[in-house]
Amino acid sequence: MKCPECIEQGLKSIVMIKSMYCTDAYYPPFFDQNGIYHIHDNNDIINDYYCSNNHNFKINYKEKCPNDKCDFNKEDK
Repeated sequence: MKCPECIEQGLKSIVMIKSMYCTDAYYPPFFDQNGIYHIHDNNDIINDYYCSNNHNFKINYKEKCPNDKCDFNKEDK
């Protein structure tokens, strides 16, 4: 992972995690009609970061289903 602001400014930095949290709804895993395992967890995951140049940034995403053939939340993070 690289700091987006440092990339823009042509700087190098070390990125550290400030905090990690997610919403707390329960989405149970399941097996589809073909017996294939899915996890459709629709919780938001929010990671806050800072870099050694004092830039702060946040990345929000949702977990993808571990089944490679499933399109659930497959958009890019």
